[in-house]
Amino acid sequence: MVRKYYLDSNILLAVSAGPGKEPNQFRMSMGVLDQIRRGETIGVVSSLTLMEVITVLRVKKGREKSSLDSMRPDQQSEFVLRESKSMYDKLVTELMKLPNLKFEYGRRADVYSVMRDALAILHEIRGKVRPDGNSRFGGAGTVDVIHALLAKDMGCDELVTFDTGFEEMGGIDALESLKFRVLKW
Repeated sequence: MVRKYYLDSNILLAVSAGPGKEPNQFRMSMGVLDQIRRGETIGVVSSLTLMEVITVLRVKKGREKSSLDSMRPDQQSEFVLRESKSMYDKLVTELMKLPNLKFEYGRRADVYSVMRDALAILHEIRGKVRPDGNSRFGGAGTVDVIHALLAKDMGCDELVTFDTGFEEMGGIDALESLKFRVLKW
């Protein structure tokens, strides 16, 4: 039986960034896509993942100070929107070439149920305070939990990510059938 992988946005963003930004993440992400290409697994990309990808690409383009400084504010916005859409379109075009990659919305139509389940899972996640000078609380967040619920709803066997926060969701009853594969570089 072919396993079904839900791809987190950071897998797609590593592919989009190319080997120059994070070579190990790029190589590992391409390895996952190669498994899908060869038919060893089925890949799933959700609408939430695609929304996160376009948002991050916009932020990335919005930080290109050297490109933006010489432009008027209206030109800056146009640049960010145009360039991020170009990167997004290129990524989606490449993904669409993979015969074993599916774009899915999930079967749940009841947003209330999704949010109720997500809140219950968030209450189970311990998280941790990182004493790195900023003393910030880290761990799986709301969007991560919704990704996990979508992956389960779509019948995925594994959620593939670089985000170690997902490790906290292993063992939660509501997600018992879903495995979390956190790629470590």
